[in-house]
Amino acid sequence: VDSANNQPLECVVRRVFYSSKGDECMLLCPVDT
Repeated sequence: VDSANNQPLECVVRRVFYSSKGDECMLLCPVDT
């Protein structure tokens, strides 16, 4: 987990794939702001 992002890499990868649907990442990573 990167201390700078404070979130698992999985969320980062998913956020890229679900760029048009940020809700997906929100559900997986509620801490993502």
